[in-house]
Amino acid sequence: MPDRLMDAPAINQQAIDNLFTPGSVAVIGASGVPGKWGYLAAEQALRDKSRRDVFLVNRKGGEIQGEDAYRRYSDIEAVPDLAVISVPRFAFEETIDEVLARGTRSIVGITAGFGEEGREGRAVEERVVTKVREAGAAMLGPNCMGVYDGHGGVRCMPWAELTPGPVGFLSQSGGLIMDISKRLAEVELGFSRVASVGNQAHVQIPDVMGNLAADGGTRLVAIYIEDLAQADRLFESISGMVSGGKEIILMTPHSTPGSVRAARAHTGSTVTSMQATREKAAQAGAWYVSSPREMVTVAQALLAPNRTAGKRVAVISDTGGPGVLCSGLAEKQGLEVPEFGAALQGRLRGLLSPRAVVDNPVDLVDNITVEPMVDTLEVVLEAEEIDAVLMNIHVFVHESADLEVRTGKRIGRLAARSGKPVVVTSHSMDSPGVLAALRCGIPVYRDTGDAASGLALQCGCRSVG
Repeated sequence: MPDRLMDAPAINQQAIDNLFTPGSVAVIGASGVPGKWGYLAAEQALRDKSRRDVFLVNRKGGEIQGEDAYRRYSDIEAVPDLAVISVPRFAFEETIDEVLARGTRSIVGITAGFGEEGREGRAVEERVVTKVREAGAAMLGPNCMGVYDGHGGVRCMPWAELTPGPVGFLSQSGGLIMDISKRLAEVELGFSRVASVGNQAHVQIPDVMGNLAADGGTRLVAIYIEDLAQADRLFESISGMVSGGKEIILMTPHSTPGSVRAARAHTGSTVTSMQATREKAAQAGAWYVSSPREMVTVAQALLAPNRTAGKRVAVISDTGGPGVLCSGLAEKQGLEVPEFGAALQGRLRGLLSPRAVVDNPVDLVDNITVEPMVDTLEVVLEAEEIDAVLMNIHVFVHESADLEVRTGKRIGRLAARSGKPVVVTSHSMDSPGVLAALRCGIPVYRDTGDAASGLALQCGCRSVG
């Protein structure tokens, strides 16, 4: 990151906002060849042409994806609010000149090959940033993957098919956007707004955070960043968003010789000590994670409807081994798995088969459907001696998908009525019952360790940082 950007003036907020909600968008370098960046950017932008004007620009003109293409940016009759640039590196600076001269002030630079590739590329990048800044514009990238707004704004993120939801994501890595997207989709979550910031040559993550802070559809903001040269500004922004009611999850790479080399080649970034970053995250009120899997685990827990200060957990399992694992992992997280009192055990004995284990964890021996587990859940949630429940549903089976859905919804209703955290672990993540529970706000995890970790957060056993 150029030192001169450290004291650069604030970027115009309207130019930032138009990255997500422009009235019109132009794709420069649009292509009719499937698989090219320019093809994918144009294809995604054209999906929303009923909402906004979409202009395609290609030096050869002609027809691209059923639309007439302009040979030059200056040929467009109106001034586009947003320009998405996917041209060869040698044409990038000239294209920036044309865009700025036409009056567009919001730019997404998909083109790569600048600061991340050495001195020559860095020199071009710095010249471009100077021009953009002097024009009062905002440039995301270069070397980025695009932008996405799940509320009906712009969708222009090649290679990524994103699902709408409550999670904002600001990332220096386009690949991680695709990774996190698939993990969120598996648990019925998705993105509100996403910005791939790439090299952060001009617009940096703190510059975009104000937009997400003001967005009512964003409940949680996840951040992946490699370059912490402006750490103070980042953590000040995080602190402000936390004070405003947003949950923040921060992920950075480990500082190792290999990661340092990789980050320099990836985005021209310098990796910072993980321990120092974690401490600053804690001070700012952010949740620090070190992997995509942990990021989604924490996101599920933070978005879950119920929290408690109690640590007494009931473990309900339809098989013995996972119940043993769930109990041990829960206690390792600082939770308690106390033996049930005589009255509660008596109620469960009257409900379950004679071979069932009812002292906590509960093992529903001989159980072949999930309905008795939910009956058990109802009884346990009514007990004052229990603060939360961890359910292991090894096999979510019923004679019909409709009955599975009703059972999943019942889990959601019972949790909502009790106000107590309920989490589920299951390897049947795509079953109708699991999906129904997820849609009711019940966190479901494939891995028992993730379930215990998520529940510990809901029960206050894990603090920020």
